[in-house]
Amino acid sequence: MLPKSIKTDRRMEPRTEITASLGILCTDSEGRETRLQARLVDISLKGAKMRVPQKLPRNTTVYFYCQKFAIGGRGTVRYCLQHKHGYEIGLSFPSGTGWKGLQGADLRALTAKVEGASV
Repeated sequence: MLPKSIKTDRRMEPRTEITASLGILCTDSEGRETRLQARLVDISLKGAKMRVPQKLPRNTTVYFYCQKFAIGGRGTVRYCLQHKHGYEIGLSFPSGTGWKGLQGADLRALTAKVEGASV
């Protein structure tokens, strides 16, 4: 049995660190919509971590699309933790994010392509 101080990673798929600024649309439990600027921190096939300027309650619905990497979806907030520059939210996307699970050289090539650099 692991000590309580050691966190275990319960994710189903690996996450890829990736940075992108994007707009998100949040819908709370009462149906009110809020548009926020967010910063994508990492992504997986069915999850993402983002930084946002305000606290979002658990189960808030979040919609996003990032044209730069052709990813997006409708997900829900799993957690929201205070961070030195706002809040970090963990999101679950049951229908997926559209992420292809790129790693290593494939990820560098995609990043270079969307930034307009040669590979």
